[in-house]
Amino acid sequence: MSQNKKNSFKHVIKKSFILYSLVPITIITLIFYNMLIISFSKWSYKDNRDMNEYISQLLEYELSEYKNDIIELSSNEDTINILLNKQSDSKNIFENIYDKINRKKIKSIFHIYNIKGESVLTNSVNESDENKSKSIYDWGKFRNMNSYPQDVIMRIDKIQINPNVRTIYTIGKAVTYHDRVIGFIEFDILENELSNIISCSADEDIVITDKYNNNIINTNNFLLNKTGKFKSKEYESENQVITNSILNENIYIYTIKNTAFINKFFITGEIFLGIIFGLLFLVMICVANKIAAKNTKSIDILLNGIEYVKQGDLTKKVNITSGDEFEILGEYYNEMIDKVLELIKKNEEEAKIATLAQLKHLEFQFNPHFIFNTLEMLRYMIKSNNPKCEKVTLAMARILRYSLDNKTRSTCLNTDIKYIKYYLDIQKLRFGERFDYDIYINEDCEKAIIPKLIIQPIIENSIKYGYQNKENLFIDIYAEQKDGDMLIQISDNGDGISNDLLHEINEIIKNKNNKSSHIGLYNVQKRISLLYGEKYGIEIDSREGIGTCILIKIPVFRGNNDD
Repeated sequence: MSQNKKNSFKHVIKKSFILYSLVPITIITLIFYNMLIISFSKWSYKDNRDMNEYISQLLEYELSEYKNDIIELSSNEDTINILLNKQSDSKNIFENIYDKINRKKIKSIFHIYNIKGESVLTNSVNESDENKSKSIYDWGKFRNMNSYPQDVIMRIDKIQINPNVRTIYTIGKAVTYHDRVIGFIEFDILENELSNIISCSADEDIVITDKYNNNIINTNNFLLNKTGKFKSKEYESENQVITNSILNENIYIYTIKNTAFINKFFITGEIFLGIIFGLLFLVMICVANKIAAKNTKSIDILLNGIEYVKQGDLTKKVNITSGDEFEILGEYYNEMIDKVLELIKKNEEEAKIATLAQLKHLEFQFNPHFIFNTLEMLRYMIKSNNPKCEKVTLAMARILRYSLDNKTRSTCLNTDIKYIKYYLDIQKLRFGERFDYDIYINEDCEKAIIPKLIIQPIIENSIKYGYQNKENLFIDIYAEQKDGDMLIQISDNGDGISNDLLHEINEIIKNKNNKSSHIGLYNVQKRISLLYGEKYGIEIDSREGIGTCILIKIPVFRGNNDD
């Protein structure tokens, strides 16, 4: 191998090491980091939404209950009798209203006023003088109740009862008798009651307004403008604002969560990660240089040995004392060479038995390109410290042992499939996401006896020719019994075969002598016909640009492996 090739190989190893170690780590970390951001944002949004829904549902339920109580009390006979100055049990009415208020989470002050605006019944120990200096019908709430006696009036009405008690929202209705207004009943919601509810969360600012954005209550006065309205548009760009309306959109609940600080924190974190990965990249380059230099020698020894095999020289052994997977692979390589030489010798000794000799020859035409390509792949994996390197080494060793075991020429289908999986897994590691496969064996076929490695040459053909014009390849293996025979179908979605070439291949596998380059399919057909007769063999169906399907047909035998 020339110096230029060695330098090029080391350069590729460095790039591969970075590509298969640093880049995935970086991508996974960034994905995880961004997923964390997304998850946190979703959690933040859900927390904000849940808080809004909790307050909205509680407020709607409580105010609706007050509304229902108002309607009930305004038509109550005792209430009407009190306002008509008739004999009535005011204590019973007081206890009834007091009990209704106590059962609610949001407490209030209730009043029953006569037509003059004088308080007839209340639970307040203090009275506001606000309505005594003018006609009650100059008041918005009394004017509304008097003008719409059948409606329940709900509106902002902030009254300072005493330095410590303030009401902020009124629910009221006129009391009528024979279509004549005789008084009014109202519940005034206490500010501290609503404040306790909206102050239950430290993460959100909460504003409750009427439909005109007039403030009812809030947790932060900076959210209001000079006229006491909520500035909703100003906070939607940099904050997470959840809006909900209740009571036919008469009341709006806003929960506001500030996200600007969180966003800045995550951006700073991404910059920090970028710096860390930049430093890690420099360290990886140094490590890749050392690893490439350390492992090149063992790879070169193995590749030189493979080159001798390709040239037909099976006398050269490899001597690797690296103490790693390559030393194991070197031992298996030498063992393979010894067994190949032994097989050649045995085949020469058995040349007089034509059929048996021909079968052995067909069985042990192992494709050196598979070994070469696998070693090339291992070369790159070792340099990049890929943890799957040992898996590839052991899989290849098992395939070599299995293929070179000359004690039996036939085996159970499920045993052969096990080694086919080793082979396919190596190819999957070689091609990555560009290659995949699927195997399904009917249960009645698992113990059936087949010629050893009869399927592998077909799979090799699929991989060899399937990638010529396509980026991805999928191989499907399926076995079933039909009419006393076993059918093994190997199909792929590769380039397919033109009609002319398909005709040529079919002619080749029918001939007794093959001088073409299509060795694999010919050998499969030849082995089957020698073992089971001309009735059995392979059938090829292919469409150019779509894929190829090869069907192996052999008789069903069960039992122990049998030559």
